[in-house]
Amino acid sequence: MPDSTWNQQQRLSWLVRLGITINLGLTVALVFLWSQQALRGEFWRSDFSMLYTGGTMVLEGNASRLYELDAQLETQRRLLPQLEPNAGLLPFNYPPTTAVPLCLLVKLSRSTAFYTWSALQLVLLGLLVRQFLLLSECKSAEQFVLLLATLTAFPAVFVSLQMGQLSILVLVALAGWVLAMQENRVRLTALCLVMATIKPQLAITAVVITVADRRWRVLFWSTLLGLAWVAVATVFTDWQAWWNWLSVLRRSAGEAGQLGIFPERMYCLKCILFGILGRDHMGLVNTLSFGLLALTLVILSMMWIANWYGFRQRLALSLLLGTLVIPHLNPADAVVYALPTLLGAKVIRAAWLWSALVLMPTLFLIDCYGAVKWSFGLRPFLVAMIGLTLFLLRPVRETVDTVPSPLP
Repeated sequence: MPDSTWNQQQRLSWLVRLGITINLGLTVALVFLWSQQALRGEFWRSDFSMLYTGGTMVLEGNASRLYELDAQLETQRRLLPQLEPNAGLLPFNYPPTTAVPLCLLVKLSRSTAFYTWSALQLVLLGLLVRQFLLLSECKSAEQFVLLLATLTAFPAVFVSLQMGQLSILVLVALAGWVLAMQENRVRLTALCLVMATIKPQLAITAVVITVADRRWRVLFWSTLLGLAWVAVATVFTDWQAWWNWLSVLRRSAGEAGQLGIFPERMYCLKCILFGILGRDHMGLVNTLSFGLLALTLVILSMMWIANWYGFRQRLALSLLLGTLVIPHLNPADAVVYALPTLLGAKVIRAAWLWSALVLMPTLFLIDCYGAVKWSFGLRPFLVAMIGLTLFLLRPVRETVDTVPSPLP
């Protein structure tokens, strides 16, 4: 074996062990933090209370007023006696298709429902690990431990658990969509695509890819399943609920500090636009954000129609670009960056990149909890994702292995 190759493999082995040590330590620290919050009974402050509010209104037969903010505030105050009299509303702004399944959890007390959903999220996390193992094609115990430690140490996973969010569920759906699409399993691809629409903004790139790649059978089954879900949701609510939902989204888009909307905390280009232009120009921030989204989706469509790059590189680049331009991406939703990052690293196969990626959880932690404000919205993790996107713009021969990596 040439000395250069031997030295490179030794460096990689050392970096792998370092990454495992750091990320396992971070995982233990996050688990400890979650348990302390549980002991102090702090989870009533979580986003799950917003989900519980929406499910309660549907279960109590008040679905016709589901998106009336005054009605939501009245229900939320009744469910959360801990709220201060002048506390603002954390609105339920998910589509009606999400509100109906929540009724199953709402039959439990709020606290029991939260911990039940937490347990289900851990099951989903286990499924996610299995999906990532299939995508990365791990071949050794060391690679498995590295992947497991890096994923569980990612603070966005912790934030989703802490907040009782639905982001892990959406990531599982997107990872399932990628795997099923690679295996040409039409109905499973369609099911995963429809499941991802629980958070519509996180699914829009996958929908565009499916259309641009001319997967007509997937689109047929997706449309069929989607319409069935919409019909069931509409039976429990009404058609007016859909218009009211869009009205709530329109109002939320213009907020900065109210209704749970904080652009400076987001992990998308809107954060940078907000950091540069400020809250006094929210109209312009939103116009530019939606303009970037529309332009990016057009470019992605062209990329898939013209077959630019190889399949995996095109997929990783599309998911990264699509995530960056989403006009609404809170810290919990940033967990979806894990999928295109894994796909991109699998394509690039550069030792220096892998050594950087295993430290992404630490960077995210510093980003999210180590500083109150970053100048011009240039959050370090967000900048790293922009850098990875730019690097993926370079054509890569996906069938050639030039550099060994921890996850070949």
